[in-house]
Amino acid sequence: MRATLRTALLGMILLSNPAFAADQWKADPPGQWRSLTWDEKTTTSTCIGKPISPICAVETKTACYDLEDEALCHLAIRDHHGRVFLRSTNTSHALYTKYRISALRKVEAGETVTLLDKPALPGDYLVDLRDRQCEVKTNKCSNDIGPPTTHLVRLIDGEWRIITWDTPRW
Repeated sequence: MRATLRTALLGMILLSNPAFAADQWKADPPGQWRSLTWDEKTTTSTCIGKPISPICAVETKTACYDLEDEALCHLAIRDHHGRVFLRSTNTSHALYTKYRISALRKVEAGETVTLLDKPALPGDYLVDLRDRQCEVKTNKCSNDIGPPTTHLVRLIDGEWRIITWDTPRW
């Protein structure tokens, strides 16, 4: 009960900010990239660690891996136990991530959507994220090649959780 009230209050505060609401409920325009760094001042997201929208859950999961912060995984991923977390060894902060939400869509009643054998439910969201690594020193980024990673995101107890994700091989 207390967690639900806390989530509702946080949601009302954050969603009362029109810029936040718009950024967290729509895909990015072509060519627009967000940044994830080790510094909040240079990180685009304002909701990492607060999965109050499908995009916030995906950003929190991305930060879990890129910043190597297991606590963020607990917030973003419904059943992360048993998953293998491949960690980078980028402790020098020589790289940062540029990413974009290339697609966001709500699963409607009557649709049959499955991602890695996990069926989507009406009201779930599919969030596509493209990312690339960039060098801090030169600000040069890897090419944007390959397909996006699709995340299946569901509202559970007032917070958005990632059910599963997949990056198709090309």
